[in-house]
Amino acid sequence: MVDSDKVVFVFTGMLTKIWQYRFFIKRLNKNGYSVVIYDYPSKLVHDANFDQWHEFFAEVIQDAQKRLQQYKTRGYQKFLAYGYSMGTLIANKLARETPEISHVIFNFTYGDIATNIWRSKRTRKAKRNLQERGISIEQLRLVVADFDPIVNAKGLRGKKVLLHLSRTDRILHYPITKETKRAFEKASLDMTYQENKYLGHLAGGLKNMLAIKKIKAFYDS
Repeated sequence: MVDSDKVVFVFTGMLTKIWQYRFFIKRLNKNGYSVVIYDYPSKLVHDANFDQWHEFFAEVIQDAQKRLQQYKTRGYQKFLAYGYSMGTLIANKLARETPEISHVIFNFTYGDIATNIWRSKRTRKAKRNLQERGISIEQLRLVVADFDPIVNAKGLRGKKVLLHLSRTDRILHYPITKETKRAFEKASLDMTYQENKYLGHLAGGLKNMLAIKKIKAFYDS
């Protein structure tokens, strides 16, 4: 923790590792933000056991909220969230369920989760596992509704939201993810929107994380 009253809860993307975020964390620290970062096993996604998803999400949210309350007793005053890719789903849920979280950044988030899982090359194994268990896309949509950014858009009212999307994203496809932007607009969220027209999921996500001045300006707004 740095000598500051601001804490950012960071949630990593699928198949990434915490060590890959070291530079990002150092940049946040240098600009006055303490960081708590969460990772999760990729097996959680590939096995497509959504009972475990619900349990894992609940454990992470509870841990973050517990830490937040501890930091409050130590004088920390501003609490923020940041998610990349799949981590945006946890950042979203934390922001919705935690009144103290004032700002949240979604660095390339999902549209309809079930559609993303059904169409993305990265989640072919998860789709196959679901089909082998007789689970359809419609059934999956019901199971993941609690995580879905479109379904839960209104839950972010009262928060400041920075949404990044990429037109060339081949992992979270833009025709699907742009529906999240529309849902956020329909919910009349206090949203800042930034769109990358050229860089895809990995390069564009990294570029967004390196834009520390823009992140600081948003968090300090």
